[in-house]
Amino acid sequence: MYAYDLVKYSFGEGLFLSSGAVYRNSHRLIQPTFHHDVLETYIQLFKKNGDFLVESLRENVGKEAFDIFRKVNLCIIKNVVDTLMDTKMTPEITDELYFSLNRLYNIIHERLFKPWLHPEFIFKLTSIGKEERKSAKYLQNFIRNVIKSKKMELSLASDDSEYASNSKRRSTLDFLLRKLNENPNVMSEELLVDNISTIFLAAQDATSIQYSFAVLMFGMYPNFQDKIYEEIQKVLGQESTFTISDLNQLVYLDMFLNECLRLLPIPFIGRKVTEDLQFENFVAPAGCSIIVNTYEIHRNPKYWEKPNEFYPEHFTPENVAKRHPMAFIPFSAGPRRCIGRQYAVYVLKTLIISTLRSYKIEADGTLQDLNITGDLACRVKDGYKIRIKYRN
Repeated sequence: MYAYDLVKYSFGEGLFLSSGAVYRNSHRLIQPTFHHDVLETYIQLFKKNGDFLVESLRENVGKEAFDIFRKVNLCIIKNVVDTLMDTKMTPEITDELYFSLNRLYNIIHERLFKPWLHPEFIFKLTSIGKEERKSAKYLQNFIRNVIKSKKMELSLASDDSEYASNSKRRSTLDFLLRKLNENPNVMSEELLVDNISTIFLAAQDATSIQYSFAVLMFGMYPNFQDKIYEEIQKVLGQESTFTISDLNQLVYLDMFLNECLRLLPIPFIGRKVTEDLQFENFVAPAGCSIIVNTYEIHRNPKYWEKPNEFYPEHFTPENVAKRHPMAFIPFSAGPRRCIGRQYAVYVLKTLIISTLRSYKIEADGTLQDLNITGDLACRVKDGYKIRIKYRN
């Protein structure tokens, strides 16, 4: 699809942009690393990084409003690196990754809305085209260096089980390298880099946006914040450890997060038609591209009682049951649905638990006051400005 072609240098042939046999093979290999049992091993790691976020926020307690995105993005970059690659980073590398990743998204946003930058032969000669390559190369080289180090560990282990036992968690990269060790033909190293890079880019950005938007809504609508804090206390008490089963009992938090995803989704989904597709009054011929406008679907008054308001009750069981299942597609749908959807939800829940246990959130205005923009994701243009104070 044309819009996706504009980001091919950054994303390569990973899950986001590949199709056909390449996509099916990558999906088949990577999907087991997001299985429930694997995610269960990550929960305490998410909690540890949530504590890191809480500590980093202390300097803002009782002070004027600040944009929380950078702090949470640094935390989620740590989460993604830990679970995707299981490698250690210095603060300097974390900061450089933060800069490179956010510069990439700023460039993508600028290019999407400037048609004269669409032709590749022009774009690569511009200053931002060169910056895109520099930022993408930094991420790709970081991943290649981790792969090189992991391969060395694997070669030094007496067998695969010894290598696996060196980590209590099974990162996506560790799992894929063991598969490649068994059969080098299942995926080329270049495609491995593209897939790890794609997951990295998608996971850290989308999850950071949703957390930042959620805490902004907590500040704007304190009644929802209080209700969710009470639910956390009821389900978890002061327990420092919890499981996926515990997180699944936070039903109102689920409703709240779904409302965040409804209002700030991936703005569009592109698909290529593989065979003639009959609509009510016309046919989309095979080979054409279709854009699904997620943003508008999620605000269609035909499906939503209060389409332009923040209203978690949109997601009561009764309301969900009477709504068309394709009226809410924050993670896409069908065979290309986001592979990391449960991962994202558990990260968000864990970080919110850590945050609300420590702080009360305040913010000015309402949803209607926000200037929402979009590129590959919807964002609040002026940032996610909140104030915090200690809960106790």
